[in-house]
Amino acid sequence: MVEVAEGHAALLDRKALQEEIIAFLQREIQDPSVILTMETPTDSVVIDSLDIARVLFKIEEKYQCEIVLSLAAPPEYVGEIVDFLIDQILLEKQNG
Repeated sequence: MVEVAEGHAALLDRKALQEEIIAFLQREIQDPSVILTMETPTDSVVIDSLDIARVLFKIEEKYQCEIVLSLAAPPEYVGEIVDFLIDQILLEKQNG
């Protein structure tokens, strides 16, 4: 039962991170009429490299981590970017 509670807490943390990162991205995109979700195709989002850098800096500052942006292929959906960033945050926290 304790294991389930710990796993549930981890899922809540991941969900909170997901919402926060999407909010960071939402504030930086150039067309505010596009509402970002995990399923939003990246080709429908206008965001340039400076916008992405600002988001990365905010995440690094907030979570006291270093993000190494190394996507193997261009992501198709916003959710792929968000999951990558969450994995980076959690890995950094895990490794201390």
